Amino acid sequence: MLLFTVSVIVSCRDKSIDFVEPQKPIANTWMVSKVMRNQDELTQWIDLTKFKLVLNTDNNYTITNTVLPFITTENGTWSVDDVQYPTKLTLKSSSGQSKTVDIQLPVVDGKRTMLINFSPGCTANVYEYTLQSVN
Repeated sequence: MLLFTVSVIVSCRDKSIDFVEPQKPIANTWMVSKVMRNQDELTQWIDLTKFKLVLNTDNNYTITNTVLPFITTENGTWSVDDVQYPTKLTLKSSSGQSKTVDIQLPVVDGKRTMLINFSPGCTANVYEYTLQSVN
């Protein structure tokens, strides 16, 4: 009976596990795979191959954009509000203009995806881009 009691007590101990959320690496080359404007999908009417956002590991970015509205058209530096739980991406252009957008970083089909929500000027138009990492 004593052995049974000791084994129950030992097995019921709280085994805490310290879990540290890994950083969400977003330094990558990103291409737009889906465009929504005011909850209407525009993807099929836009040539998305001309847009590329490169977020380098040194926190510089380059943007190739010939047709899509975006928060900036200039190259510059980037940062996130939190490396483990990023919800905001800030792009500071070479001219010094800084823009911050809401982001989400879900994993879809085993690949990191970035969702960006922004309004390029007119608050009546809200865009959501789904970006896929190229690498």
